[in-house]
Amino acid sequence: MLIAIYAHDRQHLIGKNQQIPWHLPNDMRFFKAQTTGHPLIMGRTTFEGMGSRPLPHRENIVVTHHPAHYKDLSNQYDNLQFTADLMGVVEKLKDEVVYISGGAEIFNQLWTQVDELRITPIDAIFEGDTYFDPDLSDFECYKIEPGGQDEKNPYPYQFEYWRRRQA
Repeated sequence: MLIAIYAHDRQHLIGKNQQIPWHLPNDMRFFKAQTTGHPLIMGRTTFEGMGSRPLPHRENIVVTHHPAHYKDLSNQYDNLQFTADLMGVVEKLKDEVVYISGGAEIFNQLWTQVDELRITPIDAIFEGDTYFDPDLSDFECYKIEPGGQDEKNPYPYQFEYWRRRQA
């Protein structure tokens, strides 16, 4: 099962200068709870935006045109691999629950294969440079969890679970 996981603002912004343009600790906890224990596919830009370190307790698979450039880094961590063969990785992991964390280019390349979505829509507008506004007409939202707004999580948001409609 292939699951795309991302947050966006009202205008479908997902990034600014390779970073997330907002601070929502509850969304980070949601991301961690969803992806821990599962392979996580991301693009090179997303990986570098995370500080070029793998997230613990999950296999981090970074898609790049030049995986050999990262050989030393991949040798430092047992849960980090670099590949240029995105479709090969997806095929290899087809019997597992696999998350895709972006960026937009990786989401777009795999969109027709995605089975489910975990989306955190944030009811605010931010400045940034990376947008992702996919057509969700092939999906249905089956669960919504309200987000808790407080001083550390100042923006209204919720957690949405979507699945691809069966033909």
